[in-house]
Amino acid sequence: MEAFTTAVFDMMFCVKTADAGFFDIFGSKIQRSFFAYVQEEDLPQLQQVVEDLDYHKQYSGVVHLRNKNDEYRLFYIRLDYVKTTQEEELIDAYLMDIDNARVIYNNVEEREHLVRAHLANMELLCFEYAPATKEFNVFMFSLGQRVTMYEGDFFTWKENIAASDKLPEDQTETFSAMCFDIESCKESFTYRLKSSVFTKGETIEENIIRCSTSVTELGNTYVVGTVASVVNNATLGVENTYVRAYKDPMTGVLNKASIIRFIKTRMANIAPGESIVIAILDLDNFKLVNDTFGHLYGDKIIIRFANIISKCIGNRGIIGRFGGDEFMILLENIQDELDLRSVLRSIRTSVEMEFKDIGDNISLTTSIGAATYPKDAKDYDELFTKTDYCLYLSKMRGKNRYVMFDYMIKEHHYLNDKLMLKKDHASLDRITYSLNVMDMMLGQSTPQIQDILAAVGERFNLGRIRIYLGSDLELKYNWGKPTDEMDFVCLYEDFYLDAFSENKNFIINYVSNIEVNYPTVFKHLSSSSTQAAVQYLMGNKQHVSGLISFEMTNSTNHWTDDAIYSFTIIGYLLEKTVFNKM
Repeated sequence: MEAFTTAVFDMMFCVKTADAGFFDIFGSKIQRSFFAYVQEEDLPQLQQVVEDLDYHKQYSGVVHLRNKNDEYRLFYIRLDYVKTTQEEELIDAYLMDIDNARVIYNNVEEREHLVRAHLANMELLCFEYAPATKEFNVFMFSLGQRVTMYEGDFFTWKENIAASDKLPEDQTETFSAMCFDIESCKESFTYRLKSSVFTKGETIEENIIRCSTSVTELGNTYVVGTVASVVNNATLGVENTYVRAYKDPMTGVLNKASIIRFIKTRMANIAPGESIVIAILDLDNFKLVNDTFGHLYGDKIIIRFANIISKCIGNRGIIGRFGGDEFMILLENIQDELDLRSVLRSIRTSVEMEFKDIGDNISLTTSIGAATYPKDAKDYDELFTKTDYCLYLSKMRGKNRYVMFDYMIKEHHYLNDKLMLKKDHASLDRITYSLNVMDMMLGQSTPQIQDILAAVGERFNLGRIRIYLGSDLELKYNWGKPTDEMDFVCLYEDFYLDAFSENKNFIINYVSNIEVNYPTVFKHLSSSSTQAAVQYLMGNKQHVSGLISFEMTNSTNHWTDDAIYSFTIIGYLLEKTVFNKM
């Protein structure tokens, strides 16, 4: 079933010629004038259009036409006035049955979904070039979603590559020839290129680039291509290793590093008046699944969860897996709050229905937190923190719901509840205790830092807490085991700053593990008998204002998630409230 059928009329609207689809709709015996097929109420307007067409050159609209079964159906028609070389005046007509178009559209949507799924499975990097606009896009598919890696002018991309170190000297001629064929819209061509062009300069690999030129039904020309890696010198490329590095191997969505990178890039390039939304979501009670049915079954649930999210957001967003059952979504083209609510509600209800009873009376739901940039935050760290806070609120309010950040949520509540409070009651008890201590101390006109540190240290069975302030990182506070180290300037050595995460913390489960990469910090901590530490960076990597080090000194113990979350909360509160007052 084709979308359009075509015919050629003379100026009396008599059929001169037509395609097979036209005769299939209207029958093989067409009356002299096609006006006879137009519904009576539409006829005067169409007759006037045809009469004036030589002046207007083109017309498009909808009319009711009678098919071969004597049924009147609504058609979209486009009429183009043309004059042949023999000066004959004709009308090129394009007709589309609107009801059939809906079926065709649904079929196209389904075929497109399958094509995206195939490309995602093949893990190929793709590109397309539009010669009419010179636009060039490089992209991949993640669980059927198109993820753009580059979008811009082809000439700019080509010149930037030529001027960079991504292209070895012996590959410049091949690259130039490939670019020439792309710009020339050559019918089909294949190149082998050994470079880091398609790995963003990260690694040099040999790629097979296959291209072809295609013309759409609307007459638009595109050059499309795929990039595959050459494996073991094979003549055929398989997956693109750079694409694989971007993905979570179990679910096929982006991995944690990739989704964060895409969000930051999108934020940096956002246009005036635009906004994006990020949402963090996980499965309520998922631990019961692993405990009851085992981790293999739990993995299958996570894959189904990812597929539900993908289906609900369609082409409006990108999904990334943070780990376990936790995912992050980047949403675009959200019109307003009601539009956002409809997307989040779709995810919530779909998950609820999918996992209503998976066995042993276990049902799974999802909790979602969301925040909008730039309305709710000025940078990624703030946006992430507020989104994660909303996820925490959705858990605290009973789960199976979504919470969007709103400034009606009071700022002091935001500070006191703060950041990544997770699932089990024991963890929440320890974290809530720490926050209660903070609330009590922060309410005083003169903050009692040592009291705060003592409460935290005793609750978490720490050996020492050290706080260094200023860019020179002088030791200002020490609770617990005495120390001879009076500063932490080693922070600036061995690229140690790079170890801190987007949450501004660095987790050291065993101090001995950092000896090779960060020998100066290792010497500093080991000389103080520190066995393990969670360190929180105040300020940022470009402008350090201090560091808080939560330390174990008598034993080594793998830090629990709730301890890490609590120390991050306490570090944030100390940085933003107590030390801002001093």
